[in-house]
Amino acid sequence: TLYSTTLSKNYKDSQSQADHANAKHLRLSQQINLQGASDPVVVSAPCGKFFLSWLAFTRGGESRLLVSRFTDANDSDQRHTIRYDGTTVVEIGQNAANGHFLDKPDATIELTGSSGCDAFAVHVSYTTFVGQGGNKFTSKVTVASSTNGGLTFTPAKVDDSYTQSQGTALVAHPTNRQLHVFWRSFNPN
Repeated sequence: TLYSTTLSKNYKDSQSQADHANAKHLRLSQQINLQGASDPVVVSAPCGKFFLSWLAFTRGGESRLLVSRFTDANDSDQRHTIRYDGTTVVEIGQNAANGHFLDKPDATIELTGSSGCDAFAVHVSYTTFVGQGGNKFTSKVTVASSTNGGLTFTPAKVDDSYTQSQGTALVAHPTNRQLHVFWRSFNPN
C-alpha cells in the first residue's frame, strides 16, 4: 500500500481529526481494489503542486497506471499542509485477457515558459507489455501528457520501430521544452 512518507505512527497519533480524514485519502491502492501497488515516481511542479505516478495491479489480472495529485499549502508550521487533490487513471491493462500489462513508469514536469501556478505540463512514460510474439515478449513505450494539471492525459506511442522495449526515463529540456524519452530495446536487429 502506498502511503505518504509523512504518515509515521507519531504523526497519526498526534494530529487532529481533520488531518486523520485527509490521511485516509493517501491509502491509494486500497481505493482502487487491486492487490498491490509499485514503482512510485514523484515530480514537483510550481506553487507546491506535486504528482505521484504509480502502478496498481492484480497478478494475472488488471494493471493500471495512475497519477495522483497533491498540493502543499505550506501555510502552517504546526500541522500537516499537504492536500490530496485526486487520482487520474492514465491507462488500464488486462493481463488475463490478452497479456496487456503496464510497467516501469517515469515522470517529468515541463515548464511552459508562462508565469503562474498552472504554467506546466505533466508527462509520464511507461512500458506496455502487449503479449507474446513467437517466443519473445512484445511491448511498446508510451508517453502520456497532461496540460490541465494532471486531470486528463493523452497517450502517444513513441517506439514504433522496436518490438521488445522496456524501462523508461523521461526529461524535459528546461529552455526549449523538448521532451526526451529513453528506454532499453531488446530488438536483435
